[in-house]
Amino acid sequence: MQKRHCPRAGDLVCVRRRRWRVIDVRAHDACQVVTLAGIGTADVGVEHCVIAPFDCIEPIVHRAHPRLVSRRIWRRACRTLIAKLTPPGALRSGPQARIDLLPHQLEPALAIAGGLGCRLLLADAVGLGKTIQAALVLSELRARSAIDRALILTPAGLRDQWARELSERVGIGADVIDARDTRRRIAALPVGVNPWSTTEVAIASFDYVKRPEILPVVGACRWDLLIVDEAHNVAGASDRHDAIAALAGQAAYVLLLTATPHNGDRRAFLSLCALGDRGDPLLVFRRTRHAVRLGAGRHVHQLHVRPNAAERRMHALVARFTRAVRADHADGDATAWLALAEGRTSDALAAMREAADREDRTEKSAITPGPLAPARELLGEMLLELKQPKEALAAFQQTMAKEPNRFRAVAGAAAAATQAGDRVRARTYYRQLLTICARADTPGRPELQAARRAAQTPR
Repeated sequence: MQKRHCPRAGDLVCVRRRRWRVIDVRAHDACQVVTLAGIGTADVGVEHCVIAPFDCIEPIVHRAHPRLVSRRIWRRACRTLIAKLTPPGALRSGPQARIDLLPHQLEPALAIAGGLGCRLLLADAVGLGKTIQAALVLSELRARSAIDRALILTPAGLRDQWARELSERVGIGADVIDARDTRRRIAALPVGVNPWSTTEVAIASFDYVKRPEILPVVGACRWDLLIVDEAHNVAGASDRHDAIAALAGQAAYVLLLTATPHNGDRRAFLSLCALGDRGDPLLVFRRTRHAVRLGAGRHVHQLHVRPNAAERRMHALVARFTRAVRADHADGDATAWLALAEGRTSDALAAMREAADREDRTEKSAITPGPLAPARELLGEMLLELKQPKEALAAFQQTMAKEPNRFRAVAGAAAAATQAGDRVRARTYYRQLLTICARADTPGRPELQAARRAAQTPR
């Protein structure tokens, strides 16, 4: 009986009547997955996977004497050999990329390949190729056999673009998975097989993965690399953030991509930076077009505009009103809302929290002659406006603990629970709101209309 050939990386072999070089061998129970690179004229740059012993892999015996070839073939062989002989820390996948890479686009992949970290926040300005850089990291980790499976989470409108970029730029096939694709996979697979386990590179949207019936199925699979595009959408307290955090905690590598990592809310930024944190450093890349010398420089010109009398009067009245509000409301409520209107989110939340804490330390009731609305309730409304439903719900609950059956607090708690996806708690607060306003007119205020709709919705 002929002894079976055990291929090793670097061997020249003949498979299916074609010549290949073995670039990777992965052993499994009773078989081996062998990755081959073409060396024949028609297979240059082609990779192929076969399974031994089911595929016949025959070694190619080296010639005892050199073979004369043409200059064209010799130059091509030299270029291929030089491209493959990468020193430690250099990129193996860069030469195969089907795009002219810029120097700054190599830095994230070099940092990952050099072992500087496994979590990366890529916060370059718009137009510097964040998608290409993430694709290069994915390709490099696969070339080094550091990962097998990757999950890419994006807004729904970017899924097809990611699949196209991966295929055209780095030659990686990826599957876009949504509800229709999941149903198709379930119908084609045996009972009990996880449909997410059948793809090596999956692309899905945040809102699909965060669903309560989908997240456990996705989390049951092993994902070596998690890429989150437009990552600012998952910052802060939300069901999106909780879902991404659960997946990032299991991945060996985490890449966060966003051109706007900080919107003024320090807590949201810290929650973004904490995704996948296991005590390792977060590598941050923040480059501008000017820093990388890309494109024409920006030219700034001052344009002097002289306001007319009506415009000067309007600005004076607004400034006087702002000063009066700040002077009359030393408790910080109005200051907080003015800061929010000016776009200073962090200052607004800090001022409102300070006002709520100060009010909590007093024994004054939250009715006239005290403030018309508790500061903690106003904090909940501000958090709800900033899309932070879990923190808003906590603020409304603290308000109801001191002042039960307040209309705005109960309505706010119901809205916050709805925004957070907690339907059971939202229905409970809506029923409480209807009880408080049992004699209210129909249809009544928008909050009561929403409460009636929630009460009619089947569980």
